[in-house]
Amino acid sequence: MIRDAETQTLLEDTIRRFVLNGTKRYITNAPEAGIYTVMACTSDAKGASNILAFIVERGTPGLSLGKPDKKMGQRSAHTSDVIFEHCRVRRPI
Repeated sequence: MIRDAETQTLLEDTIRRFVLNGTKRYITNAPEAGIYTVMACTSDAKGASNILAFIVERGTPGLSLGKPDKKMGQRSAHTSDVIFEHCRVRRPI
């Protein structure tokens, strides 16, 4: 398992899929989005070579959203948490 220290997201490597666990905070337009792009590290090594991007569709088992954030200003851009609980995503090619 790999921990993304800044956003508290875990990435577990399985044979055909990765499993995401954790929360991405304050994501712009999360309540309206149908597709989410998530970046996660595949090892504890430093550098960009161990970062993978995943596309996760709304409705994927294990993906949920937090309550929309209440803000004092900038109400035109809705934000919320994107929560991953044993969310299985395809391995990138």
